[in-house]
Amino acid sequence: MTRSPRRYVEMVIDTDESRPPPAVRAACVTCGERSPEPEEGQDLERQYVAAQDWCARHTGRDHADGRHTRFTATAVLRWVVTPTEDIGPRAGS
Repeated sequence: MTRSPRRYVEMVIDTDESRPPPAVRAACVTCGERSPEPEEGQDLERQYVAAQDWCARHTGRDHADGRHTRFTATAVLRWVVTPTEDIGPRAGS
């Protein structure tokens, strides 16, 4: 076994601006139907409310028989971790 020196480097986690913006969506557990993609520029709070509104409409209007009442919600946030100093070559380089 080879011993390697280790050191701790502070890391900064932030939004990855090179990726699509955050997105909140809901899906019906019964049928799999999903809420629409969030509107462009919509903040997370508004996306959250829009997904909840969709769930209520899906249950009350689209499936008034009351059998579509369970949903999953997903929030996709894309982050990038950046060291505050040089940490050397990339793994596999």
